[in-house]
This record gives sequence, structure tokens and C-alpha cells, in this order.
Amino acid sequence: MADIPAEYQNLDFGFSAIDEATYVANQESATETPPSIDENDLTRVVLNALAPLEDKLDTLLTRRNVEESDDVQLAIAQAQDEVRGKITELEKLIMPLLVNLLKTADKEYIHWPNRATQVQSTIDKVLAITRG
Repeated sequence: MADIPAEYQNLDFGFSAIDEATYVANQESATETPPSIDENDLTRVVLNALAPLEDKLDTLLTRRNVEESDDVQLAIAQAQDEVRGKITELEKLIMPLLVNLLKTADKEYIHWPNRATQVQSTIDKVLAITRG
């Protein structure tokens, strides 16, 4: 036998070797004709396999028709405008804090009297925007 590293000696790749006599014996016993398939059975199997796909296609086509309707497009546009407005509101709440922090980046300490009240007020405003 070839020099096979020890870690590969006992690996099973899923096949084994047989001699010619065993091969011939297996061929002779495998000459039986498989059972015939009835055309109606085959048709039924194919139709059963296609039914879920037809349902999915119907659902997708229905969704597409709904999405293409003017009412849905209008609702989408309104929702996008609303989201843009909320993002702008959030930006106006957050940017002053960030800009002020950037302006004072050279200072080691931040003096922020009444910050609990100011921070809580900003938190309330953000939550009102994000949660309605």
C-alpha cells in the first residue's frame, strides 16, 4: 500500500472495491425490469408538483397588479414624503448637538448645566417623531 498519512488512513469516501465475480453476480440479479409507470400517475404527480407554483405565481401577479394601481403609488409617495419629513425633523434635533460637540473638540471638558432637562426634552421629541 502507498504511503498514506495516518490522519487519512481510516477515512470512508463512500465506496468500496469488489472483484469481478461479485460485479457479475450483481448484474445478473439487477436485470429485472422496473415496474411500469402509469401515464395518469405521472400526470397526477406533475400536476401536484405544479400546484404550489401556480399558487405562488397567482399571488405574485396579484401583488404586482396592486402595486401598479394608482392608489398604491399615491400611498407610497405619501409614505416616502412622511419619512423624509421625519428624517429632516430628526436631523434638526441631532445636528445642533453634534455641531456643538465638534466646535468644542479642542476642549477637554464639557460644561452643560441643566443637561438632564435638555436631553430628556430631546429624547421626548425624537420618540414623538419615531413612534408617533
